[in-house]
Amino acid sequence: AESSNASCADCATVLGSDAWASINLGIFLCIRCCGVHRSLGTHISQCRSVDLDDWSAEQVAAMRGNRSSNAVFEAHIPLGSMRPSCSDPLGLCADWIQAKYVRREFVKPREQPDTLHNYSITPRKVTLWKGSRS
Repeated sequence: AESSNASCADCATVLGSDAWASINLGIFLCIRCCGVHRSLGTHISQCRSVDLDDWSAEQVAAMRGNRSSNAVFEAHIPLGSMRPSCSDPLGLCADWIQAKYVRREFVKPREQPDTLHNYSITPRKVTLWKGSRS
């Protein structure tokens, strides 16, 4: 098992026997952050207890792990932004989790589309005809 999965993907709390997971995000969570994930809705995060809930083989296989998931969702954290810790107020943790998974603020920005200049194409004046062309 990956060592980063022994702590919460969002606040780095060391996980014990009460570990939770978001099966669609493929991450392991503490009970506190799991509560925030549950409030996001199942279209964002689908939480299960690691020990108490039944898991299908497909769900187990789909768990990509905290390191892989955070490589995507924390790829572009702005300077000055800090991951919350377990001692931070719940509201701060909730803000971080919403920024990370709902607003996707830390995902690497997409490449800008190529401009006409990159293709050595120059824009020309276009005349639009109004009415019939007779």
